[in-house]
Amino acid sequence: MIKLNNFQFLLLIIFIASSCQKGKNGFVNNTLSSIGFNNSDTKGVLTVSEIQDYVIEPSNGLVKTKQINEFKYQIKYKPVDYVIASEVSEKDAITKKEYLEKLNELDGLQYFDIRVEVDGFNGELIKYNLSSEIEYERRVEYLAFKMQNDIKLIDGSDTSDCVLYHMERAYDVVPYTTILLGFKKSKIDNGLNDKTIVFRDHLFKNGIIKFTFIPADIQRVPNLQII
Repeated sequence: MIKLNNFQFLLLIIFIASSCQKGKNGFVNNTLSSIGFNNSDTKGVLTVSEIQDYVIEPSNGLVKTKQINEFKYQIKYKPVDYVIASEVSEKDAITKKEYLEKLNELDGLQYFDIRVEVDGFNGELIKYNLSSEIEYERRVEYLAFKMQNDIKLIDGSDTSDCVLYHMERAYDVVPYTTILLGFKKSKIDNGLNDKTIVFRDHLFKNGIIKFTFIPADIQRVPNLQII
């Protein structure tokens, strides 16, 4: 029987622990590979429908919600691959040619959605606590045109105005209003900056509302599968 002194015993323990860790890592890597991930591209790829599901899953950090009294404000960060997938959502896959055409159209901007709704109110958002027809017209005008000036993007040390703005008029079909937003990409974007949407709510007088997206959540978004 071989007797080990304290130092030799300690070395043996370290060796065993190291071997177990390597085995564990091997298991993890094999598991990732089995579901479409690999060491060279840990982000993986998703189909048209899968990447849409990924972005709207709250745990992935790309959808932020804030509740102020009865008002719910939601901001969604939309990676370019998600925007492309949304535009070809009737297809199961996208070709390289189609992808590059879409990418050329969308490149240069960062995309977000803002959605506003009121708890327990099932009508058109701008009709909530409405006092007159004149007020209704003012709200429509604000949402359609003026609200764009009340939204900024802070990207690192840069602050950008909203350059793409489109309100989806839902009338009484859904009890919320969604607005599509676009901001120019930062000149210095090293992928390490928080992105913060700053919204000054002049419609319902709820002050300044901020939503911050962290680099880690943005960087790990899978790529869109191309055939």
